[in-house]
Amino acid sequence: NQIKAIQTLCIALTLFLFTAFPVFSQWVQQVSGTNNNLLAVYFLNENTGFLGSNTNIPYQYNGGEIIKTVNGGVSWNRVLLDSNLRTKDFYFFDNNNGIAVGGSFGSVGFIYKTFDGGITWLNVTPVNLNSHLWNIDFVNANTGYIAGKYGILKSTNAGNNWELIWNFPFFPGSAPWPKVDFFDSFTGLYAADTGI
Repeated sequence: NQIKAIQTLCIALTLFLFTAFPVFSQWVQQVSGTNNNLLAVYFLNENTGFLGSNTNIPYQYNGGEIIKTVNGGVSWNRVLLDSNLRTKDFYFFDNNNGIAVGGSFGSVGFIYKTFDGGITWLNVTPVNLNSHLWNIDFVNANTGYIAGKYGILKSTNAGNNWELIWNFPFFPGSAPWPKVDFFDSFTGLYAADTGI
């Protein structure tokens, strides 16, 4: 009887702990400090991270901003406000060197690079890039790919230059939201909500 009483007490104590102190995932809501839609997030470590945003249409411009935290999301500071860039993805090689991709509506893409940990961003978009950019992936320090509305871009020099290597047949009225994930320099996946 004593063993049964101890078992009952243990079960009752366990139930009490789970109901008195609910076990939820440890998500804590943070305030980004922007009224824009948040589209991209990238953290270098537990403290330093970036958010990409775009304005709500129709405002006076169709761009967005890149905001940065250095304290795990407790506070955020704008590091780039651009009237065209609606940031969709980030990739960082290390704590200082990174790339942001996005665009303005469907037909204009932008590529920005940072060399100082995201304090400043330089527009390195190739001339005549007529494709909104959604996703970036690097397989090593030099070779990277960007999924755009009209296909895949490739860089072999750490994102300094880009070339279109696959042209996606775009269908008017569709917005494919593509993603790319490469395993090595020759093998990868391209997915879009158009079924490709």
